[in-house]
Amino acid sequence: MAFSGIVVMIGSYTSLLFVILFTMILIVYIKLVEEKELELRFGKEYVDYKNDTPFIIPIRIARVKKE
Repeated sequence: MAFSGIVVMIGSYTSLLFVILFTMILIVYIKLVEEKELELRFGKEYVDYKNDTPFIIPIRIARVKKE
C-alpha cells in the first residue's frame, strides 16, 4: 500500500508496473508456498479455515455447506 501511494505521488507508470508485478509475485508465493506450510503446521483446522475464508480479503463468511 505504501508503494502504491508513492507511485501516485511520483506519477510514474514504470513504478506502477513494478508495484503490480511485486504484488502478483507475492500473491503467487502465498498461494503456492505459504498455504502448503500452513496446512502442514496446522492440519485440518487450517484447511477448514481456508475453505470458509476468501483468499485475498480474509473476511469469514458463513457459507451453506452441501452434503
